[in-house]
Amino acid sequence: GLLELDWRVNLQSPMLLVQACLPYLERGSRPSIVFNSSLCASRGMENTAQYSASKAGVEGLTRALAVELAESGIRVNAVAPGVIDTELNRRAFLSDEAYRQYL
Repeated sequence: GLLELDWRVNLQSPMLLVQACLPYLERGSRPSIVFNSSLCASRGMENTAQYSASKAGVEGLTRALAVELAESGIRVNAVAPGVIDTELNRRAFLSDEAYRQYL
C-alpha cells in the first residue's frame, strides 16, 4: 500500500543508495550526499502523515550519517524545497486559506 511505497521510496532507497555508493564516495576528492526532504518532516500538514513520517526519517538519517561519515570527509545534508504543485499538496491545501496558513 501507500505506507510501504512511501517507506521504500523516501527512506529505504536513500539508505540502499548510500550503502552502494559508499566505497566510491570514500575515494572521492570532495564527497557529499544530499537527500531530498520536505517541509512536511517538521510541519504538520493534513493528509500527509505517512509521507511526513518518511521524510522525518530522511532527516534523522541525514543527521546520523553526517556524524558517522564525518571522519571520512563525507558531507551529508538534506534540502527541503518549498511548496511545489504536486498531487499531495493539492490534497493537503484544499483551500487558498489553508495554503496561506501553511506558509
